Amino acid sequence: AGVSNRLSAGVFVLLLLFSTSSSLLLPRGDGGNEVSTFNPDWVRFEVSDDVYREALGVMDGSLADETRDSLAITPLGTFDATGFTLERPVPESFLEPRFDVLMLIVSNDMRFHDVRLELEQVPGLAVREFISPSGLMVQGTPAALQEAELHGAVLTSHAVPIGMFLHPDLMDVVLLNEGESAVGDLLLRLDGWRDATGPLDVVSLSDRSGFTLEQDLGEVARQTFVEPKTWDAGRYEGRLTSVDLASLLLQPSVMQLRPDPAFTAFNDQSRGHMKANTMTTYFTTDLDGSGQTVAVADSGLDEDHGDFGTRVVGNYDVIGDGSTADKHSGHGTHVACTVLGDGFRGGYGGVAQAADLYFQAMENDNTGNFQSPSLNNLLNTAYNAGARTHTNSWGSSAASEQSKYNSETEDVDDRANYYDRYYNGVEGLTILFAAGNDGPDSGTVSPPATAKNVISVGNHKNRGSGSPDSMWSGSSRGPTDDGRIKPDLVAPGAYVRSCKAQEATDINGNTWASSYYLEYTGT
Repeated sequence: AGVSNRLSAGVFVLLLLFSTSSSLLLPRGDGGNEVSTFNPDWVRFEVSDDVYREALGVMDGSLADETRDSLAITPLGTFDATGFTLERPVPESFLEPRFDVLMLIVSNDMRFHDVRLELEQVPGLAVREFISPSGLMVQGTPAALQEAELHGAVLTSHAVPIGMFLHPDLMDVVLLNEGESAVGDLLLRLDGWRDATGPLDVVSLSDRSGFTLEQDLGEVARQTFVEPKTWDAGRYEGRLTSVDLASLLLQPSVMQLRPDPAFTAFNDQSRGHMKANTMTTYFTTDLDGSGQTVAVADSGLDEDHGDFGTRVVGNYDVIGDGSTADKHSGHGTHVACTVLGDGFRGGYGGVAQAADLYFQAMENDNTGNFQSPSLNNLLNTAYNAGARTHTNSWGSSAASEQSKYNSETEDVDDRANYYDRYYNGVEGLTILFAAGNDGPDSGTVSPPATAKNVISVGNHKNRGSGSPDSMWSGSSRGPTDDGRIKPDLVAPGAYVRSCKAQEATDINGNTWASSYYLEYTGT
């Protein structure tokens, strides 16, 4: 079926199956100009011709046509009308094309969105990714791919090398170490494709003739990884049983092989700078978070600190280490208290002091490291528990990821998009991510804060010279690598006093501490 036979038979098998298978109108008289006389105060006035047209304006015809460059820009290089230009070193074995994937360059003859919708109607074809500014990566059976190539708005189509499905950092490891064996000891993440419902475990595409392309990523992971860990559908973690990256990247269920994501934490005048007290004073209904559940994903939580009262409605270990305690930096307790602590232990209150807390613990107590579950699952679980706001003071610790739009970013955007669609019968989920602490240079915002559908938050000084109107020098700056402005807003982040986790043992980064509170700087 076009798949390399280097993978053991019986597992990496494509199941190529055949089957036959309101305005109120006044009453008018016969002539159209008479007015009922039961109310003598009424006066008729005539409206000039085209007054509504003039009020609304006339559409500028120059805006009707799109003027996209006929390109698709990728981490490996650029696709255009003439072919593919490689723009970085790639091992020759990774230039082999994927038989099930094409890159389509969409012309300006039709609107891009319309072309995408029409391609999505082709049996046996799935539009997998938009590649700026004019590319669509599609997957399908041979017949479906051929039908897509013949679409009138497709300027040209190109084979996609398997290196496109390997994270650039892993590509660098292979190149620098002159071979794939250097990847063998690394903890890796295997990602599948996604559709409107979220990440996919199974690819199953049937064309007009009944020919079916089908594969289960779970089976691929079980053959590829030593004791793979399942984070979510289409999200697996592990170490390779043997190093044969090319064979793995040829598999239709594989969207990307990448390093296991590494995250790091980013984090009583702050209420004054945010005008929280002013809001309380001038609104007849207190905007104090009452009746709302806020989800916080962070290191851990000192649930019985005192400033949370009985408002913790959930406190869950989401990485599987069996603990939700905040044993190391106390970052999670500090962040949660900034959001909704009531100041019971000493007056350093948070912003939404009556809101309920749903907490998701991400720190491994044994190592002190943040671990990443599937962000798709993280957000779904919080929403299903009643949270409509999800706040995250952490992000990627890899400098190579700064300003990038990566897999986690796409997962977050996907969920935000889903929960914001009224026709999905859901209520919306506001998602916030810290921009990071890698400023003052530009292009330093860390994923997932680079997502399009989240509120990315930088930080300004909370006290001292220039506060509150000066940015903290360490706050990450935009733009993203595709030119979008980030962060979206800033909030107090330098010298913020909030709750101290009583079990925390590594609080040396604070600038002030008492029995129940300490001062941290960061987003």
